[in-house]
Amino acid sequence: MKTRKGRLLIALVGLAGLAAPVRAQAPTSDLLTLVPSEFGFCMAVHDLRGHWQRFEQAAWVKAFKQSPFGEALLSAPEFRELAKFQRDLQQHLEVDWSTVRDDILGDAAVFAYRPPDGDKKGEQGLLLVKARQPETLERLIKKLNQVQMAAGELKALEEHQHQGVKYFRRVHEKGAPWWYVVQGPVFALASNETTLKAVIERPAQPAAVRPALRRAGAEHALAALWLNPRFFDAELKAKAKLGLGPDGQLFTALFDHWKALDAVVVAVDMKEDVELRLSLLARSGDLPAAAKEWFTRRGQTSELWQRFPENSVFTLAGRTDFRALADGLLELAPAPVRKVVVDALSKNVGAAVGLDPLRDVLPNLGPDWGMCVLPASAGKDCPQAIFALGVKPGKKEPGVDQALYKAMQFFVGLALYQHNAGLDDADKIQMHTLRQGDVEVKYLAQDRHFPAGFQPAFALKDGYLLLATSPVAVQQFQRPAKTAPAAGDDVLMLRLAPTELAQLIGLHRERVLEQMTQKSGQPKAAAAKSLDGLLGLLALCRTVTLSQRNGDDQLAWIVRLRMIDGKTR
Repeated sequence: MKTRKGRLLIALVGLAGLAAPVRAQAPTSDLLTLVPSEFGFCMAVHDLRGHWQRFEQAAWVKAFKQSPFGEALLSAPEFRELAKFQRDLQQHLEVDWSTVRDDILGDAAVFAYRPPDGDKKGEQGLLLVKARQPETLERLIKKLNQVQMAAGELKALEEHQHQGVKYFRRVHEKGAPWWYVVQGPVFALASNETTLKAVIERPAQPAAVRPALRRAGAEHALAALWLNPRFFDAELKAKAKLGLGPDGQLFTALFDHWKALDAVVVAVDMKEDVELRLSLLARSGDLPAAAKEWFTRRGQTSELWQRFPENSVFTLAGRTDFRALADGLLELAPAPVRKVVVDALSKNVGAAVGLDPLRDVLPNLGPDWGMCVLPASAGKDCPQAIFALGVKPGKKEPGVDQALYKAMQFFVGLALYQHNAGLDDADKIQMHTLRQGDVEVKYLAQDRHFPAGFQPAFALKDGYLLLATSPVAVQQFQRPAKTAPAAGDDVLMLRLAPTELAQLIGLHRERVLEQMTQKSGQPKAAAAKSLDGLLGLLALCRTVTLSQRNGDDQLAWIVRLRMIDGKTR
């Protein structure tokens, strides 16, 4: 990182980290209008003061600091350096970190970056801060200049004017110069004089950051990163024009999707939950037909969320139009590759089930699919899990559901025949049949080598093809008590329950410790201490979820961590 590009990026990211701001009288969006349109990235930070207060008061943060892992982390050299930085800040600049955080940095901060793209402008960086206390900001800048001048780090401070506004050029002993201006509560630092002048003039074409953040629901997030697809259009288009071979054709198809994007937004927020959101904003009218539905039609939560136990350790479930998905993937592939794939499906899958995979099988799969690791109490000997795939009979005979079930029996039987050849009876794996009401369950048994409680099973139940770790797990798959939820904004896709995971690990503690000592070579006491630390961390989080949001020309994925609140664990 000895190049000017490396120094510029490190310096600006560092300053942006210090400038993480605060909610208050002036919104972050005021600063976003000062970002030039040709920039490729922009990070906006909002309301650090309020977020910091909530963070320090959160029950899970207090519990983390008291945990062995938290104590070890806080005593690490990096955190000692942070404490030294705060002491130096007070000693040399006569201001403490809380003042910098809450008063000087003010209500908003924005960091924008334009990577070099082969033109004469080169890379550019811009940091904008709106101070809560402008007088304190000016005193800090003056003191910083004095300290750096005395140390020889700053060789000169040149005063300039543009449109009647005074700004400064900082000439450093090492590295390129920087330009800054203070206009009331607004502080701007730029790596390029032209960029700083544009801030003074206010850009004729400001970047479309503010409307993008608003569309993505990230306007008031703690931190939001905006990526401008238009900055990369020329380079991607040039590569797409090459169109050499299958890879080039695939790139061309992907570019057709890319050019319909208005923005990519990544946001982090912390309120009741800790939330991470990735949003793709597009113009659906410009999207290929196969992708348009992802950005226009509201999603629907899978009914499997009502069939799997609510307190499962891990659950993944969704709804997929498998025929439309296959059409979309085939549309991306070049014609020769498409033909090979279709022929292979017809030859292999078609021969196995006796039906055409594209016309008969895929339209009757799903749309619901999912899997879950059942609660720790479901199986003390072996963790229990289920995979479920919706299947329908279809219009032909045999029905798709029965055809898939019989094909599975055939291939499992064939595999067992090959495995058992030449083995003693005690070592052979046997396939048995069990009835649970009107459901036939096929399962495998082997008392000598299978772990206790592990009996791989499969069945057709309530319109689903099930694969499970045992018939006990199949029995846990129940019909929903309520009707399927209607289409909504956020569609739940994944859920992890760390507290249930901790309980599951606790049930198998000795086995886990044995594996840890074998792999790491550490003594059992040290492994036990590490495991206890992990279990303590898991106890801080109640659930981790992944949701998807479709519609309004937007496709977004949201990760939420619901932490302990001091009342419930």
